[in-house]
Amino acid sequence: MPGLNKPWGTLCLIAACLASAGVPLAVRAAPADGALVASIQPFKDATVNAPSPEDQTLIHQLLLQYTGSVTDGDAKRFESLLLDLNIPFSGASKDFGASAGLANVQNYQDFRKAIFGSGKRYKQRHSNVKIEQVGLLAQVSLDYETALQEEPYSGKGWKVLHLLKVGGHWKIVSEFYVGYPR
Repeated sequence: MPGLNKPWGTLCLIAACLASAGVPLAVRAAPADGALVASIQPFKDATVNAPSPEDQTLIHQLLLQYTGSVTDGDAKRFESLLLDLNIPFSGASKDFGASAGLANVQNYQDFRKAIFGSGKRYKQRHSNVKIEQVGLLAQVSLDYETALQEEPYSGKGWKVLHLLKVGGHWKIVSEFYVGYPR
């Protein structure tokens, strides 16, 4: 946008994209000092992102398949839940640096090697599951616990899954997770 500094122009572009997607975003004119000013207006209807009962059931079934395939050591079943094997799938415990790109977070193969290719059997369970969904897009955030099958749960953390409904089935299109500090 002519006459605007780069951050403000970028914010205006992002705001225009969000507005076209129906996200309420209030943006005021840039102050003289060039500071960015934006605020997100809360939805008046808290149920706008609530999944339908049918989709909530389907998403919970996906989560049960997720934990079941980890417990059973079934990589093929787990991979059937993914849109493809190159989705963003990564821990978020380190800063990837300013030059980070998609390749930095396409780490499913590392997860596969650790969980399904190590010869060890793991178990995982989820709690505090929160599902938001509008149309064919859903987001699931949850707490997880992971451990070797014969040991008590010790690895605990939080993860966020993004899902797309493809051909009537929910598929994981990204997963990011972080362990809780011990």
